[in-house]
Amino acid sequence: MKFIRNLLTSVIMISAAALLGNWIGGQMRYLVTGKKVQSLSFVHTTAAHGTVRNIPVATKFFPALLIGLLGEPHTLLAFLGGVWTGGLVPDAWEAAWLERVLEPALFGSAKDRQASK
Repeated sequence: MKFIRNLLTSVIMISAAALLGNWIGGQMRYLVTGKKVQSLSFVHTTAAHGTVRNIPVATKFFPALLIGLLGEPHTLLAFLGGVWTGGLVPDAWEAAWLERVLEPALFGSAKDRQASK
């Protein structure tokens, strides 16, 4: 039971550190560039399906988690990875991810939609 509790605590702390790092990195990017950055949730309008919301921002959150798994202490590395990805990864990458990977996976490709009509 203690193992499960420690595992869940670690997962929550590492995830929270990555999200906090993403937010801080986004704020730093905003201060440097002056452009609005979507660090925690991403809202994108596609031509086929309208507005799509992605929480958390996959192109910033999951790389931060992977960086956190590279060594010890995991929480600190996830936080630093979050700052790094939140500050350096542009929002255009998330839009491309949504349009090219998630939208076809969730709603089918354009060819599939044309065939069903």
